[in-house]
Amino acid sequence: MWSMSACLGEVKTNSKIYAMDIYNEHLVAGLADKTIKYVNLNTNDMKVIRPDNLDHNIRSISVTVDSGYNAPPLVSVGDVVGKVMIVNIMSDKTENNVKLHRIDKKCYATNKVGFVPDKTNIVVSGGSDGKFVIFNRNRRLNVYSNSFNSPISDLRVTKDCIVFATGYDWSKGYQSNVSPIEIKFIDSSKLKLE
Repeated sequence: MWSMSACLGEVKTNSKIYAMDIYNEHLVAGLADKTIKYVNLNTNDMKVIRPDNLDHNIRSISVTVDSGYNAPPLVSVGDVVGKVMIVNIMSDKTENNVKLHRIDKKCYATNKVGFVPDKTNIVVSGGSDGKFVIFNRNRRLNVYSNSFNSPISDLRVTKDCIVFATGYDWSKGYQSNVSPIEIKFIDSSKLKLE
């Protein structure tokens, strides 16, 4: 953490950081050793979580807090073989584990994951396969999906819209570096996200 004049704090890790996210006082980092480092920035509480179903490297990570009094932080993790899992930070339990970015027997990286604000049961993901998926984790149901000719390289979710970028992500080698780079918007108020 930094102020404009000096470093406010420091968090040590024993491995490379592949992905990171922050929501209010909750910071999570996805590490190369297949662990999640959680830090509460208000209390300096730290925890290392080793998700039981995580067999491959973390590619993307997102953190949120479920609505409700004293709800524990939830983390969505995307890996390099197209899986998305939801982990409860306090119990270390994997609540959901779904394969969203696979076509036939080919696996594609989950480049970005995120939660819809105020609807933390809805997870959004974009992958190297060019697939954009909105998933209801409570019902274990795909709410919406769309495929594009280029990988989904990044995305951001607000309560009003979902913004994502298609382009090149190096997943297919330099020969495929011909993808158009575009930013696309989805009005999430028109989607039935319940």
